[in-house]
Amino acid sequence: MRWASVILGAEARRRTVVTLVFIVFYAEFGTVVPSWFFPDAWLIETNPFVREMLNLPLYYYPVQLVLLQPLVLLLAFAWVFGTREIDRRTARLPLIWMASFLLVMTLMGMRGLGYQTRYLSAAYPSMYVMLFCLRTEPDTVDVRWSWLLALLCIIYAGINGALFLMIPEADEISSVLELLGIVSLKK
Repeated sequence: MRWASVILGAEARRRTVVTLVFIVFYAEFGTVVPSWFFPDAWLIETNPFVREMLNLPLYYYPVQLVLLQPLVLLLAFAWVFGTREIDRRTARLPLIWMASFLLVMTLMGMRGLGYQTRYLSAAYPSMYVMLFCLRTEPDTVDVRWSWLLALLCIIYAGINGALFLMIPEADEISSVLELLGIVSLKK
């Protein structure tokens, strides 16, 4: 799995650079997240989108991630029921990447940043790295079916993205299920 080690090595270098940037920023300004990062009272009062994103529920990001990228469910199933130990070791970094990102963004939303689906885009690559790290064992789940399901999940995610790009008045990325009115996360 040479390609996996190349991807994971590049991710480790990227995280080192980002960590150094946060350390320098903190040393200079005394905070990791400056006050100007959060919407002020005037913006909340005058902008309905900002007001709406601040009133979304705590579970918004995990549920929205599943609605937009159902591949998460397939990966969770593969992680729990059908992986080899060596594959789990390889996939641990992308799993930590996605989980820590969701946790930090949810905490930021709770602190007043709000919840915007566009912020989830940084978690998507981790899912695709995990997809190639988690190979299903032939005796647990039929490999062809798992790859077909993965392909269908990716096509569904592509449809969600295409719909967002084709609807010019959309402020937020919504899943097909939300657009059809089957699911609503808005309060």
